[in-house]
Amino acid sequence: GLPRATLDSLEKLNYNMQTDDVKLRWRLFGLPRATLDQAEQKLRFLEDCEIDFMKQLHTVKWDFARNVDDLSQTLNLFRHQPHYRDIARLDKLLDIIEHMDERIKAVEQQAKLLTLREELLEIPPDDRSRVAECAGTFRAFADLWRVVHMWRSRRVA
Repeated sequence: GLPRATLDSLEKLNYNMQTDDVKLRWRLFGLPRATLDQAEQKLRFLEDCEIDFMKQLHTVKWDFARNVDDLSQTLNLFRHQPHYRDIARLDKLLDIIEHMDERIKAVEQQAKLLTLREELLEIPPDDRSRVAECAGTFRAFADLWRVVHMWRSRRVA
């Protein structure tokens, strides 16, 4: 295509341009407006994406809170239920501990992800100190039962 200055010069000389050149000239004049329209359209799209992201974040936060509550309730079982302190159930307790360990790692990872998303959206972060509290409490129980298992397996061997 011809540059804009060339098109201006040809028009001043009353040169009869071909149809393709005329279309190119109209496109050149309309391009800034089309660019602005396209930028405006993309901005609306990004705003819609941010709204969807915020809705998803709210849902993830709600699920996260439920997970932390569930972990807390399970830890209360370790504290207060006698069958969670029964050495005769050691194998079952070790299975529960392994499962809980995986759940706590997943919740800790989810907490990091939520914190990053909150930073990205520049919204105040929620308090996630319960996660560290649950993890610390659980680690005490897990370590206890793992030591009991090691002691018992060495004693038998």
